[in-house]
Order: sequence, then structure tokens, then C-alpha cells
Amino acid sequence: MLESYPDSNQYPNDYYNNNTQYYQTGSKVLRNKVFPITLTWNANAWVKNKLSLKEKILSRFSSSDEDEYKQILTNVRGIVKPGQLCAIMGASGAGKTTLLNILNFRNKGKLEIEADVKINGIQTDWDMITRYSGFVQQDDLFHGVLTVREHLTFVTMLKLGNDYSREERFQRIDEVIQEVNLVKAEDTIIGVGDKLKGLSGGEKRRLAYASEIVNNPSLLFCDEPTSGLDSSMAQTLVESMRRLADQGKTVICTIHQPSSQIFEMFDTLILLAEGRLAYLGPNSLAPDYFSGLGYPVPYLYNPADHYIQTLAVSPQDRENSLYRVNMIADQFEKNELYYRMNYEIQLTESQPMNEDDNDAPKYNSTYSSQFGWLLWRQLKMDLRNPLATKVVAMQTIIVAVFLGLIFLRLEKNEIGVQNRTGALFIILMQCNFAFLFGVVNTFPMDLVLVYRESKNRIFSITPYFFVKQIAEFPKFVILPGIMVTIVYWMAGLNDNFGVFIQILLTLILCTQVAVSYGLFISAIAPNTEAALAMVVPIMMPLLIFAGFFLNDVGVPDYFIWLKYISWFFYTNEITNVYLWRNVDSIPCTKNSNNSNVCAEN
Repeated sequence: MLESYPDSNQYPNDYYNNNTQYYQTGSKVLRNKVFPITLTWNANAWVKNKLSLKEKILSRFSSSDEDEYKQILTNVRGIVKPGQLCAIMGASGAGKTTLLNILNFRNKGKLEIEADVKINGIQTDWDMITRYSGFVQQDDLFHGVLTVREHLTFVTMLKLGNDYSREERFQRIDEVIQEVNLVKAEDTIIGVGDKLKGLSGGEKRRLAYASEIVNNPSLLFCDEPTSGLDSSMAQTLVESMRRLADQGKTVICTIHQPSSQIFEMFDTLILLAEGRLAYLGPNSLAPDYFSGLGYPVPYLYNPADHYIQTLAVSPQDRENSLYRVNMIADQFEKNELYYRMNYEIQLTESQPMNEDDNDAPKYNSTYSSQFGWLLWRQLKMDLRNPLATKVVAMQTIIVAVFLGLIFLRLEKNEIGVQNRTGALFIILMQCNFAFLFGVVNTFPMDLVLVYRESKNRIFSITPYFFVKQIAEFPKFVILPGIMVTIVYWMAGLNDNFGVFIQILLTLILCTQVAVSYGLFISAIAPNTEAALAMVVPIMMPLLIFAGFFLNDVGVPDYFIWLKYISWFFYTNEITNVYLWRNVDSIPCTKNSNNSNVCAEN
């Protein structure tokens, strides 16, 4: 049964408001009304401790998991309603980012989680939360060669989809650029760290925020949105979030050391300390709450700084600090604010409300639209970075000419047989290693952003895969073709043009297999360094069984299977068959005894 709870005059007007009306968007372009979202939760989280060898051995004889796991969040309950701008604050290690990640079902890492997260009283999951929410993450990931307007064009076209005309979507881009004060930088390259200068860190923060609000999400999560911003820009950004909340959206963000002016714009405050809930309620009531506990806010002191310092654990006085923190958390659980919060959670969950959009598509744009805009972005990126393609092309030509000069016009004798086979295998290795390492060096960096964009429902992996294949066609088809053509004809491997075409196509297909292998390694590796470290140990056994270095007659049975999963083996066999199958014999040469030695096929 739902507990009754008397109304209290101490709460700000409409702080707890169960009105489920739809709100206007505040945009001249967006026609859809904001679906109000009340988010409730109860969260616990643990992380596994890194134990020494001795501790691991001792833990085997202990039935308790207390030493093996560290609790990050302990029974953290809460509720945030439409129209509220909520700040999650606390000292370092309090669990702010962990709570935010649990609420939006992202970036959980190695956490062990026991959480009950609901939207309007309905049990939610990742699919539901991403349908309604946007997430401004702390690390700003972009394709650095694009401009601000180009990036927002790509995001807006796919997030708004075909429900809006092209002109309306471009108008929405203008609105967002003005909203985050990026008008002067709209045609500026975003930049890539020290490699390519572009936007400042603060401008990238605002661009990340703009990318998440273009489609007017009902629920917005922000992880440290003001980090890297000066006080003026930070206030501008929080004012924008305040306007979003006033339009009926639910805005939740972690924030670190806000100024007093910025802090006052938040109407809801969540304070965490050592993984426990120390306060949740109206920001305006927090000073009285802390005063009642004996920790009043000093005169002319920033309340946010005071709360964080009060809830921080000092290394010099850890025991007393922990006692103070636990006392504050215990007192909150006995406070009227806590009972009121629980009442509102029960009330929301007892009257579940859900918008009837179960049949809504996963993506706002069609697959053809995703393909078109992905191709548009990829071409923009390639045209902005022609140097990379030119360098690879020049490298390919130089290496090919060098190999061609080494094997220049091979003679048709026994030595020529050996050299032709060697030249063919070197071409095979060059086509594999050069382009495989090219993928492994670059793709992991792209994969992080692609994974994030796909998770945010901007596009599906399927059209991205096809666009990637089309965009990489010149690099992984034409360049291997140039390599094979130069070495083949300079070395004079076989004057038959049909044989050349067969070998060329085989080596191009082999290159595609190597590139696919590189993509696979990049996908399973956590970063570029790990991917590079994995390539050689896996490729070396396959290369040994290619049939060039080793006669497999005496190979143990438990290793012979490696030959049949080696694309080097099949390519080497096929190309040599093409090269020699129409050669019946080669001219005889005389050995030291002046006797003829004739090699026959």
C-alpha cells in the first residue's frame, strides 16, 4: 500500500509535481512535444579489488567476498522529475560518475551492478533509455577534419530523420549553433589534439553538448559539462540547460566546483559521499539542512564548495572524516526530505505511465539515408586528408620499384625459377603486411567513435560497413594492384597477360582477407597498441605454413591444421599454379661436370 505523506510548505512551488502534461520544445523547427520523464532509481555497485598473489591465495580459503569487492554505491535511491535541472556532486571518488553511468546504462566497465532504474514507473533498459535520452560524455570524440557545421549537419540529418524536411533540419542546425555560441567557429576545423589545430577545449565541450540536443531529447545526462570552460562559457552552457529544463525536460549532470552563480541555477541537488546518499532535494533547502547538522554555510562562501569539503574524506584525518560523512548520510535517512523522496518514488511507481511507441523504429533515419550521409562524411574526411593517401601511394610505388629493380628481368633458368617464386612470395607478403598494419594503426581510433555513435542510435553498423568498404576501395584494391603490376612486369614473371590478370586478382583478394583480419584484430583489441601487439603472434604461424619456408611433410599432426586456416598457403599455392602451369620446361644449363640439368614441370 502506498504510504500517505502530508504536503509540506517548505518545498518550492511545483518541486514535486506529478503533472504529466506535454511541454513545448522551445524550438521554431521541432514540431514534436516533449514527453515528460520522471526518472527513479535504487542503485548498488561494486568493483573487484586488485589482489596480490598472497591475498588471492588467502581468499581461496575464505568464504567472504568483503575483501574481494569494494562497494562503490550503497543503496543510493533517487527521483528527478520533468522541469528539474539536477546536479550530482561530491568529493572525488564519491560515486558521481558511477551513478550517472548506471542511470544511462552506458560505460559500466567492470562494475558489478544491482540497480532498479525506471522511467515514469516503468522498468527501463538500455534500449528504452537511449530512445529518450542524450548523453554528453566527458571525453570529446569527433572526426577532427570536419568543421563544426559539417559535424552538426551529419548528426542532425540522422537524428531528426525524414520527419523533417531538409530545410527544417538545416534551420535546426542554425538554432543549435546559436544556442551554444559557436557562430564564429562554425566553419572551423574541429582538430585532433596536437596533430591538427582547431577548436579549443571549451568549444569542443559546447559542440559535444550541441550534438546531444539537436533532436530535443526528453532526458539529458551530462558528465562534467563545464570542464574546460571559462566561467563565462560555463554559465552560458548551464543557462542553456536551465532553458531545456524549463521546457519540461529532465536534465541530470555531474558537476565539479561550479561557481555560486552557476550553482544557483540548479533546482535539485544530489550529494554523494563515500558511495552513500548524503542529500537529495531542493537546492534551496540544502543550507538549512546542513545548518541543522552543525555545518552551516559560511558567510559569502560558495555553498557548493562547502558541501564538497564537508563530505570529503581527509587523508590526514581519515577516521574523523569517515565518521562525519557516515553521520550526515545516516541523518539524511532520518530526515523529512528522505521520507518525502521515498513517498514520491512510490507514488510514481504506483502510477506507471508509458508513451505508446513500442513500434517506434530503432533509428530515426532509414538505412539508405544513413548510407548516404555516412558516405558524405567519409568523402569529406578523405578529401580533407589527402596527404595520408598520397603517402601510402608513394610508399607503395617506391617499394614496388625497389623490388622490381632487385628482380629485374629474371632469366628463364633454374635460378630464375627460384627467384620468380621468391618474388611472388615477397609481393604476397607486401600486399598483406603493408595494408594490414595500415588498418591496425588507424581503425581502433575510429572504432571508439563509431561504437559511441551507433550506441546513441545515430546509425547502424551495417551501412557503416558498406561505406567503409567503398571508401577504402582505392587504398586496398588499386594500391595492391599497382604494387603487383610494377613488380610483375619489371621482374618479367610471365609474359602471358592472362596469367598476370589471374595473379593480380588473387593477390587483391588476398589483400582483402588481410585487411579483414586487421579489422577483426582492431575490433577485439582495447587500443591500437594492443592490436599491434596481437598481429605478429597470430600471423607468424600462418605465414610459416604458407608453403614457402617449410615443407609440411614432417610437421606433427597437432600443428598441420594451421596450414588450412592460412590464407598465405592458399594464395601461395594458387599464384604458383597460375605462374607455372603452362610452362612445360625451362632451358637446360650445365653443371660442373658439363652435363645438362633440365627442370621440367
